[in-house]
Amino acid sequence: MPFIVLDFDETYTACPAIFNAMLREAEIQGTEVVVCTARNNRPHDDNRDVFEMCKDKGLEIIFSGSDSKWKALQQAGYLPENAIWIDDTPRAIEGLKW
Repeated sequence: MPFIVLDFDETYTACPAIFNAMLREAEIQGTEVVVCTARNNRPHDDNRDVFEMCKDKGLEIIFSGSDSKWKALQQAGYLPENAIWIDDTPRAIEGLKW
C-alpha cells in the first residue's frame, strides 16, 4: 500500500492549510503519512516547529540530515519506492546537492 512522504520546510510550511486538509483526508482514508526532513535531529529547541506539528497530528518524523531522504526512509524500515513523495526539492530525495 502506498504511503505519503511529506517534506516540512518550504513544503508543509508553504501551504499549511492545504496540507492540513490533506492530512485529515489521509487519516480518513487510512493512508499513512510520514514527514521526512533534511534537517538534522538536533535538540528539541532547534526543531520545535516540526516536532510540534508532527506531535499534534500523530506523524512520525524522519530526519535525513546530509543523507538522502530515500536512504533515511529505508533505514527507518520503509520502502521508499512505494511512497508518494511531496517535496519542494526532489533532488533531496536521492541526496543530490542543490
